[in-house]
Formats: sequence, C-alpha cells, structure tokens
Amino acid sequence: MTQKYTIGEKDQLRARIQSNDIIRKSIEDKVMQGVESIADRLEYQRGQTLNKAKFLVETEAGGVTEDVWGRSAEADVTVAAKFDTAGTNILNELVKLRQAYKKLNGFYPGAMVMSTRVFLAIQTNTQFATKVGDGYRPATLEEINGILAGQLLPQITLYDRQVNTYDGPVNVLDDDSIFLLPPSDNRILGETVFSRTVTAVNLGWTGVNGQGIVANIVQRPNVASLRDIVVDSVAMPALYSPDAAFKAKVL
Repeated sequence: MTQKYTIGEKDQLRARIQSNDIIRKSIEDKVMQGVESIADRLEYQRGQTLNKAKFLVETEAGGVTEDVWGRSAEADVTVAAKFDTAGTNILNELVKLRQAYKKLNGFYPGAMVMSTRVFLAIQTNTQFATKVGDGYRPATLEEINGILAGQLLPQITLYDRQVNTYDGPVNVLDDDSIFLLPPSDNRILGETVFSRTVTAVNLGWTGVNGQGIVANIVQRPNVASLRDIVVDSVAMPALYSPDAAFKAKVL
C-alpha cells in the first residue's frame, strides 16, 4: 500500500520567502493523510478477513486477488429467527451460537462484536426492554450485558467503523451480523503480519525498524524543483484459526 504526494516548486519557494514552518506543516499534514489512508485500508482488510475469511486485494482497475483461509460452513451461519422479528427469543439464539462456537473450537467465545444496528434490535426486544405503561423502554448496554453474563455469554462490543473506498464509505464489518471471537488473551485467532517496505529499504532500515507504516521525502530524479512524500506499508492480516472468527447473520 503506497500513498504519494508532491511538493511543487511554488510551495517550496513560498516557504523560503515566508517561513520553514509553513512547508513543515504542509509536509506533516500530507504524511498524516497518507498514514490515515493506509491505516483505513488495512482496517478494511482486517474487516474482510473476519467478514469473508479471505484476504482480498482490490485494485483501482477492478481486479481482485484473494487468499481463502478456510472457514467451515458451521462457523458462517444465519440464525433461524432474525433478531429484528417480533417475538424472537434472542437469548435462545445467542446460546445456540455459543454452543456451536464451543463445539467447533473447544472453548467458549470471549468477545461478541456487533454493530449499533444489531444492538438496537436486541435492546428493543421484549426479552430485554422494560415495560413502561403501554410501551417498552429499550434496555441499556449495561442491562443487556448483565443478562448475557447470567447465560455465560460474552459482553457486547459495539463496532461501527467505516472507511472510504473507491465506491464511497463502507462498513468495515457487516452490520447485519454478530462476530464471536476468542478471549482477548488468546492469540489463536491471528495477527497482522508486517514486512519491510520499499521506502524502508531505500532508507537502509532493517528488521522491525522497516516495518509498519513508513514515510520519506524524496527528490524526484532529474527534477530538482519537485519532491515527493512517499508513505507505504507492506502488511497482511492472517487468520490462523478461521473457525474462531465465527460469524452469524442475525438481521
């Protein structure tokens, strides 16, 4: 993943006349823009790893390269009763998912990640909402987590992050699904693997010093008046235990 920004001759001359702080601020802003863009792209790839159990690389030309991690069908399910349907026994459905996770992985899930959209369906369900007069008050996150704890279910983690893509803003995780994951101290799920970037190689950095997101300012060959700010990263989310990233469509 690479982002490149150009500092033109006019900007450099203006900085010399006015203040170095101006060009420094411009460089810092472009570096941060590149870092945030790559961080967003990497977070999107992590989301695709959980959504599809695949590593997908999509190019501007529309090409797609993918590596399939091999999640079983039993770990990518649709619940029998959707959570936004009146009368659904959500607790019963969640317990079924918990047991299915245990059967596949040998341990219970330690985290339950969902969107606010799924959470709203849960908090307005009559199993959780409090009857007030002729209506119901939606349950709070604390109240729901208390009920879940009584059923040995993991606490809810809300996640609604979006990133910008060629097609506009998209959700990192599917907002109609629940993701059951291992406990936070269990590293069985996977990790993001980083390698040394081209920019790091050009700078002579070795080992972990060249991993992560790296930025550098390069004078363009044969064009002394132009300088490029290059920000790059070589990274790949790896899913070591695909069934431990259990996905259930609930809406």
